[in-house]
Amino acid sequence: MRHLAFLIISIFFTTLVLKAQLPNEVLVDDEQVSHDFFFFKDLDIKGNYSVFTQGRFSVNYENKELNTTFLATYLTRNITKN
Repeated sequence: MRHLAFLIISIFFTTLVLKAQLPNEVLVDDEQVSHDFFFFKDLDIKGNYSVFTQGRFSVNYENKELNTTFLATYLTRNITKN
């Protein structure tokens, strides 16, 4: 339970410092706990460049071999005004 509290506090302060969209989801069931997050932020004032990150961390309570990690980061370039 201590790890979950640390995770929630870390997410809150990261959102405040980076001033970015950072939706989060924590799923808890009888077999595992999962944390999904997305991060989106423009890198310049005009919004021509931005970064998008998607991640998922899952921890199985009984079998550590079933733990999973997924992290993908994309750099995007807007080539039109819309």
